[in-house]
Amino acid sequence: MKKGINWKKVLACVLVCVLTMALAAGCSPKKTEDSKKPEQTEEEVISEGETGENPAEDITEMPAPPAEGEMSETEVDALGNPINDDGYYYDEDGNLVSDEDMMNVDEDGNPISEEDMFYSEGGDDGWESVEYGDKKAFVEAVKTGYEEVTELPFEPTGTLYFLYANGVYETQYESNTDFLTFCKGSTEDQVSRITVEYDHENTVSINDADVRIQSNKNVVYIALWNKGDYWYSIYCDRGCTEDEMVKMVSSVK
Repeated sequence: MKKGINWKKVLACVLVCVLTMALAAGCSPKKTEDSKKPEQTEEEVISEGETGENPAEDITEMPAPPAEGEMSETEVDALGNPINDDGYYYDEDGNLVSDEDMMNVDEDGNPISEEDMFYSEGGDDGWESVEYGDKKAFVEAVKTGYEEVTELPFEPTGTLYFLYANGVYETQYESNTDFLTFCKGSTEDQVSRITVEYDHENTVSINDADVRIQSNKNVVYIALWNKGDYWYSIYCDRGCTEDEMVKMVSSVK
C-alpha cells in the first residue's frame, strides 16, 4: 500500500527556509545615503574648496611664470625700466646692451650712437647736463672755446665730457685708481662746486694768472684761477703734489 504525502514535514521545511532567509536579511548592513554616492577623485575633492558649492569661485588662478629669457614686467631698475630675468639690459629688439653702450643712453635707457647726447635733469638753475660720448662733437658744441689738460699725473682709461645749460663745461679723466676734473665757466662759483677741507692755500703765478692751490696735510686737491673772461678749476680726487698740479695748470690749452 502506497504512503501519502506528509504535509506536516513539508510545511516545517518551508517555515525553516523562510526563517533562514529572514535572519540573513536582518544581519546585512543598512546602506546610508553617503554610501550610495560614487567615490570622488582627488582632483574633485580639491576643486570643491571650503564651501564645496562653486569650485570656480574658491580657486584663485595664478599667472603662469615668464618663459626663460622673457622680460618680466615686475622686474625693473631704479628708473622703472624693465630688465631681463638675468639682470642685463636688452634693447627693443631683444639684443643684449653692453656696459660700453650703456655709457650713452637715451631717457628710456636705450643705447644711442656716440654722436648723440644724453640729457639729464639738473633742476631749473642751469645745471641740466649734456654728456657727449664723442670728443669732436663736444668740442664743436662748446661755445666758450674748448680747452683741456694735456699733461696728467696718470694715464686715463676713460674720459667723459659734460656741457651744462649755463655754458659751463667739464671734462672728467679717470683710471682704476684716479679721478680728475677740469672745469671752465664764467664765474668762480660755477667752477668751484667741488670743495674740500684744506688747511693751506698757496697762490702761484702760472701763464699770467694767479692760481690758488689748496691742500690738506701737504696733499694738493684743488687749483682755482681766473684768466680773461673765464674761471678754471682742476680737482684731483686722490690728491697730488704741488709740482704735479702746477704742471697740469701750465698744460691747459
